[in-house]
Amino acid sequence: MLTETLANYSATMVLKREFPESVIRKMLSYELGGYLWGRANDGDEEVSLSQASDDYYIAYQKGRLAMCALQDYIGEETVNRVLADYLAAYRYKGPPYPVAADLVSRLREVTPPEFRYLISDFFDSVTLYDNRAVRATCQKRQGGKYRVVLDVVSRKSYANGRGQESKAVLSDWIDIGAQAASGEWVHLERRKIEQEKLRFAIDVREKPVRAGIDPCLKLIDRHPEDNSVAVVEEGER
Repeated sequence: MLTETLANYSATMVLKREFPESVIRKMLSYELGGYLWGRANDGDEEVSLSQASDDYYIAYQKGRLAMCALQDYIGEETVNRVLADYLAAYRYKGPPYPVAADLVSRLREVTPPEFRYLISDFFDSVTLYDNRAVRATCQKRQGGKYRVVLDVVSRKSYANGRGQESKAVLSDWIDIGAQAASGEWVHLERRKIEQEKLRFAIDVREKPVRAGIDPCLKLIDRHPEDNSVAVVEEGER
């Protein structure tokens, strides 16, 4: 984690300054696929990110996903400050050398209480989501706006090293979004999810073509293809 995860994260932050968000999301989607493939084909027990050693799909691919998601939640400047302080505290020093847990502890300290569960989920556990958009409709309103009604399902589980899963209680902040034909997000808002089945009503300024839950795939979802659905305008079949 201290070498490959941070190297991948740093590279991603550089790419963010050179390429549009759509390119970064495509790359992260590829990384998600790589992580899911890796854990499905690993003959050994899966460990958490903070314990990863030569587990390529964990240290590289899950690591990039976790760090990019964390900076999205708590801010890139906050993460950069932690990394800078961490480097200053340990550079050019002998043993005891730092381990991943030292960095995780520093990240936990600066994370707002409402997002602190993410530190355990990203770094100390094997956390999996099953977020799904069930149906999305829209109706044109006065002033040219559209009312979108979105039905979603959200599930979260923890897996042990042998792949056995246990259901987790939902109390998570997850993005709800609607996208226009241009690809622009006309609505992207983080909502607290505390039950599996939910309906959201959101107003947007432009006719949406897709809507969903965690539509940018910031969380580790085993079925990312169903996170968003096409929006059906009321009256259409």
